[in-house]
Amino acid sequence: MNYSRPTGRRKPVGALKCKCAITFAHGDLTVTPFLRAADGTEFPLPPVTIAPNEIRAVDVSEAITKSAPQLKGLYGSVVFRYNSEGMRNLYAAVMVYDQGHPIAFHMDAFAQATDYDAGSREGTWWLPNATAKDYLVLTSKSQQPLRTTLRLFDAAGKSSAQQIVLQPKTTLRNSVRTLIQRAGLTGAYGGFKIDVQSKVGSLDTAYLLFDEIVGFSALMKTFDRNPEGKIEQRLGFPEMKTWTTRAPMLALTNPDPSLGFPAGATLQPEVFVRNATAAPVAVALRFNWRSDTKNGSSIGPTLQLAPYETRLVDVAALQRSGTIPDQANWASVELSSSGRPNDIMATAASYDRTLRYGTQTPFNDQLTFHWEGGEWRVDATHNSIITAGNGGSAAAKTLFTIYYDSGKKRYDLEQVLKPHEQMWVDVGKLIHDQAPDKNGLLLPPDLTMGSYELQDLTDRGVGNLFEGKVIVDKTYGHVAYGCATCCGWNASPWMYYDPIGVGLGATSTQGVWDRDNCTSQDTSVLEYILDSSWNTGNHAIATASDAVITGVAVGSTTNSATGTLTIGNINALRCPQAPVTPSGPVNVAPYQVEPIATASQFPAACPSGQAGWNRNVTNQVQYVDGTAYAYSGLTVSDVLSVSTPNTLGISGTQTGTTTTTGDGSFSDNYSVCSSVCPSSTGQTDALQNWTVAAYPLPHANVIVYKCGSITIDGN
Repeated sequence: MNYSRPTGRRKPVGALKCKCAITFAHGDLTVTPFLRAADGTEFPLPPVTIAPNEIRAVDVSEAITKSAPQLKGLYGSVVFRYNSEGMRNLYAAVMVYDQGHPIAFHMDAFAQATDYDAGSREGTWWLPNATAKDYLVLTSKSQQPLRTTLRLFDAAGKSSAQQIVLQPKTTLRNSVRTLIQRAGLTGAYGGFKIDVQSKVGSLDTAYLLFDEIVGFSALMKTFDRNPEGKIEQRLGFPEMKTWTTRAPMLALTNPDPSLGFPAGATLQPEVFVRNATAAPVAVALRFNWRSDTKNGSSIGPTLQLAPYETRLVDVAALQRSGTIPDQANWASVELSSSGRPNDIMATAASYDRTLRYGTQTPFNDQLTFHWEGGEWRVDATHNSIITAGNGGSAAAKTLFTIYYDSGKKRYDLEQVLKPHEQMWVDVGKLIHDQAPDKNGLLLPPDLTMGSYELQDLTDRGVGNLFEGKVIVDKTYGHVAYGCATCCGWNASPWMYYDPIGVGLGATSTQGVWDRDNCTSQDTSVLEYILDSSWNTGNHAIATASDAVITGVAVGSTTNSATGTLTIGNINALRCPQAPVTPSGPVNVAPYQVEPIATASQFPAACPSGQAGWNRNVTNQVQYVDGTAYAYSGLTVSDVLSVSTPNTLGISGTQTGTTTTTGDGSFSDNYSVCSSVCPSSTGQTDALQNWTVAAYPLPHANVIVYKCGSITIDGN
């Protein structure tokens, strides 16, 4: 993550925003921020402890004054270090803003993507007027030098290249305006590509614009691109042939009054669409629009982009022509192509002619079942608008949750979204109108901040939700967008019963569980495993159908299944959909014998000169999960082997054979006599191995004999 001083004329303010996403069952999260100077030198800040779903902020300017005054007037990056079960347990972002002016930038933190080696970082540059300043910021997270090639393109695809070597952990800041002038490129917009020879996942980039004269700022999102990437690697389904990316909150010509712009303000919504490849690309556009009273969809133009071309789509013109209704205030923009992921990329912006008032919405191809959002703000000068959209082909029941009071309280809204439909939440309006949630709860009227979460309750295996958020600064007419972090499952779901015990000729139902990489909660994902995929390794031992395992013959084999889940712990930049194959052992026949009751216990009747203990129990033949192997007439026998310690001096054992009753139980007796009893405090340990119906059980009991007690597996 980068932090940067946008100007030398006024003092910028920076704030680090952190949210702990883990559940209360897993406790607080302690995070230590480090400010990393442009040369890679690190300066630690005091640790911050964050409760689950709490937002904590660190004032960077204040922290620099106290902890690293030598960084005043400089720039660099921010590192967050913490120990936790999952990298997505923490949501972190930095806000850089010019106090008292409509200039602000929101930048999210990402872990180093060590699995991402070949590829590039891509983006669109924009110089909307003659006075706007810009920074293209490159940060290395690597321990080794990163050798990169920066290529700048004008709108038609004409290019210029230069080599850049980033030393370990350093940050470099360039002006695109200066670079294109030196290269002889012209125009107000174009593209850039940063090729990295290896370890491209160790490169972080940001491209930001600002104009203090007119009061303008914009953050142009950059993207990663793998030239060998495939749609099915991103979406997890080989049959998917179309790649789609979305910008959820494009403000249209007539802005929503909730944005707080002056009456009569007219915006000029635009979409920059860039071809990042050396081949022509066709791009389809769709606008899902909404007003206070209506919503609908409009098909936009199909673009035929030349190699490396950047095209400006005038959305205001589409409204004037009637393609998008003039009264619509918002649109979610969908761009689709049949190429590889991020062969096309886009940036959406909507400002008035002066650039004084406006907003942006970033494009993202991510769909998931769970989003963890950062801070929202509502007060006399701020408001927050949050949206969740359905990017799937079927209706999705959506849960929107506001967390407040340091994450201890929640407010829940539910809505069923049709395909392409969005849920819009004006947080300030909820508080002002005292609107009840689905449980009848109200938000406190003096509430000013908190965090949020979005969940797809219909498909919690993969999910089809996209998201967006803007925070409105009513004083300065500035709107800053913020992004949530995608959540996914761990890449290794497990069989709930591992091993699963099945009776001969009987059935047992298996489960599949996984861990949410944001909350660290373990949850059943059985619903998202294909019913037809269940199988066993040896059908002569056991068979499987729809998670039901049937015992065919005594023995051991395996059970397995396949499905598709959204995965959150294999890629730091996104949560891809991927196939999973949980598996585990199957034991047909019992696993153990354990006592289920003690009928009596007392000092043993021993020969003269000896003393000891006697215990009468009811033992039961059981599966591995402790349930009864409920069969009568089974022949049960045991073998006792004395081990160490043997303080009581036992030299011989006596065992026997019996049969089970209908619940798999039988009566048994344990006793010991020794010449060192009753005064000795020592013990003798022994292993008890069982055979049931001529089948040796996998589990051996640990017996502990003492002068005054006998325990079996600790009981």
